[in-house]
Amino acid sequence: MIAITVSLLITGLVLTGQAQTAAQILSTHKQCKSAVQIIAHRGASGMRPAHSLPGYELAIEQGADFIECDLALTKDGILVCLHDAYLSSVTNVASIEDFADRKRTADYNGEVDIEDWWVTDFTLEELLELRLVQQFDFRDQSFNNLYTIPTFEEYCQLAKDKSVGIYPETKTPKWFKDELPEFTMEDLMIEAISKFEFESEHVILQSFSTQSLLYLSQELKTDLRLIQLTKIPITDDQLKQLKMAGAYGIGPDKALIIERDNKNHRTGYSDLVKRAHEHDLKVHVYVSRNENQFLLFDYGADVHQEYEDLIVNAGVDGIFTDFTHSLFNYLAIQENTCIL
Repeated sequence: MIAITVSLLITGLVLTGQAQTAAQILSTHKQCKSAVQIIAHRGASGMRPAHSLPGYELAIEQGADFIECDLALTKDGILVCLHDAYLSSVTNVASIEDFADRKRTADYNGEVDIEDWWVTDFTLEELLELRLVQQFDFRDQSFNNLYTIPTFEEYCQLAKDKSVGIYPETKTPKWFKDELPEFTMEDLMIEAISKFEFESEHVILQSFSTQSLLYLSQELKTDLRLIQLTKIPITDDQLKQLKMAGAYGIGPDKALIIERDNKNHRTGYSDLVKRAHEHDLKVHVYVSRNENQFLLFDYGADVHQEYEDLIVNAGVDGIFTDFTHSLFNYLAIQENTCIL
């Protein structure tokens, strides 16, 4: 019956001169016309190695509104998509003898004396010799060593081709500036984005670094939407300052929204979402994962219960998820606004 319906649709569109529209309909990925944004955290990172082009593609196919990436800089000043500046947790760098002498100790993101391989010590050409691996050993390892690290421009091109939003993060920009003073991450990011002429609604920029966001808004004068990420509570005065500085919203850890005790049980809800909304700021919460070790016991190993808590009870506007299809399916069931 479905095949017949599709065939009739195509025939009708051809007869009315709308054949191109028919092709577009059949090639369009799943979409949810929901007020809640589905943000694919590092792509479909629950099912593919994080920040792989196939992982981004899978997330798009599963219905993401935005695909998220963390930015890093190579030795020769090329933006790439990687979660951290060190390489051992997400690539096979440790198995490549030619790079054994690149291992060194550095302080990074609040941690001292981390011994690892660092992206700033590799040119893009060298980095492309590495292959991505799944970071978590309890997830599917069968896609390890298949995919290369994508450049930021490859990520943008994919999003542009698939008509999906981008959600890049300037990750530890000060660290990269200290390592590579001749390059500025924010400048390179905006320059790359401008090449692709995205519609404004298809771009959101994020950072834990308030200085990075201020540089984007005040020095580069970007009119793109900005999200302040946070792991710590935000006061009303800080929310007011963020709005006055031009922020679009905040990206808090979900633990700042759903309160819990030390036995992993929910104890209530904070008023952060309510207060953010009072300042006309959106709330995109991170990060939802399907595995039981990332869920409160109250949810009974059912991630849809977490979505219910975040969306219905807390009122968030978007969710970063490692499993795009799970959030899409929840919204499809609850809101009946999704194109399958």
